Amino acid sequence: MGASIRAFAEFVMRGRLQAAGVCIVCGIVPFVHWVAIAVVALVVLRKGPLEGALLMLWTCLPLAAWLMIGPDPSLLLVLVGTFGLALVLRTTLSWEWVLAGAVAFAVVSALVIEYFAGGWLGETMALYAKFMKSTGTRQPDLTDEQLRHLLVGLLGMGQAYAMIVSLVLARWWQSQLYNPGGFRREFHSLRLPPAMSWVLVGSTVLLFALGDPKYARWIPLLTVPMIVSAIGLVHWIVAKNKLSGNWLVVFYVLFFGLIQVIYPVMASLALIDSWIDVRKRIESGEHEDEV
Repeated sequence: MGASIRAFAEFVMRGRLQAAGVCIVCGIVPFVHWVAIAVVALVVLRKGPLEGALLMLWTCLPLAAWLMIGPDPSLLLVLVGTFGLALVLRTTLSWEWVLAGAVAFAVVSALVIEYFAGGWLGETMALYAKFMKSTGTRQPDLTDEQLRHLLVGLLGMGQAYAMIVSLVLARWWQSQLYNPGGFRREFHSLRLPPAMSWVLVGSTVLLFALGDPKYARWIPLLTVPMIVSAIGLVHWIVAKNKLSGNWLVVFYVLFFGLIQVIYPVMASLALIDSWIDVRKRIESGEHEDEV
């Protein structure tokens, strides 16, 4: 499996023609668009913004065709946002800045959908209502405007996660080719700076206090940096204790299966880690035991 992944990444990095071919094919085939977006990010990380921009133009061709069919602009927006995040990571070498950038890009992306893809958003609202009715789920007592704000906020959160996952895949490929183990170290050390965590908490409280759905819709998006950093901490704990990879499988099953319960716990864990540095405390505790 690892050899196949490495061979794929080596093929992509062989030249413009190979990278463009992969992006066009993956952009055409349903459900693998994210591979094309990750390839663009990989080229940005390794070869710079100019090469990445040229490849992004080729990738836009099949994604624009899907936009004509859809018309769902999400894929193109994720492509542009991931390109931007790859530039941030290449320039700053900081995943903390990447997480902050993901929030900013996602807000812009969601607003673009709201104001320039209103028809598609209306269709999505209708599908949501139909799905809720077909499953017999009690629908929340929301007006059409409130539901619209809710969906825009959730779309923004989804866009942020899509951008980050695409960039993570690209960075992992880059690590496999040029710096084995590098991405693992980066991800395991991911921790929100205290200043950023306070900004996220303060912004959440402020948006909630305003009491307007137009502002409160961004609260879910603000949890994205917390969840990603908490996942990095979980991976570090598993590696630190030399546990089997099955523990991570169990974690992700529980996370997605009990997301309404686990999600706020993970967000809280990220804030605690930001304020007290869980890794440092665990390691210092081990040193004291040795003494």
